[in-house]
Amino acid sequence: MKKSILFVLSALFLVLSGCITITEKYSFRKDGSGTMEYIIDMSELYAMMASFSDSTTEEMQMNESFEEVKAELESIDGISKVTLTGNPESYIMGIQYDFKDAVALNKAMNLLLNKEGEGTSTFVAWNKKSFTRYSILSDEFSKEALLGETEGMDESMAESMLDGMKYKLVVSMPADIKTVETSAEYVQDDKRTVTVEAGFLKILNEKNYLQTEIKTK
Repeated sequence: MKKSILFVLSALFLVLSGCITITEKYSFRKDGSGTMEYIIDMSELYAMMASFSDSTTEEMQMNESFEEVKAELESIDGISKVTLTGNPESYIMGIQYDFKDAVALNKAMNLLLNKEGEGTSTFVAWNKKSFTRYSILSDEFSKEALLGETEGMDESMAESMLDGMKYKLVVSMPADIKTVETSAEYVQDDKRTVTVEAGFLKILNEKNYLQTEIKTK
């Protein structure tokens, strides 16, 4: 997954405009099992990317990376029904899977965001009435790593580009939501679904900015 993410970021800095949105979508059942989808959306850059002569090759490389991680996810105990999603032709790349419990989900998240799959980071926590997504991202999503791709660019311009990159959480709970605690902006789409959104610059500058806890009644 790192390979495809790094390509996406390099492409973003190359064209110097537009934005990228990374979305994690969770849908929980009462027993703590559910479905997760991880999406990299570059659709706003699609028209510009399509003007490059090698855009087809780049799209294929992204597909290959998602195919690789699909096979690895299928080997994790408690992970099933792994499928590729999105619309690759418009630079929307995604992968979706079912998880048995939070243990399996965290193993999958370590694979998705750390690639080697050896990490033991706790990305999410779950009990019968609450879900927490901790503010942990891939090591590739550090300010130093991302701004390193913009060597020679004015720092304020580079940071403005980072602020145009978004990270979203879409969480559907198995019961009506009681409270949402997060420093990021959020909207409650309906009684059981919340969408949280934050710019990369905020996430990188404020350690726990993306951390979100959702409790049900």
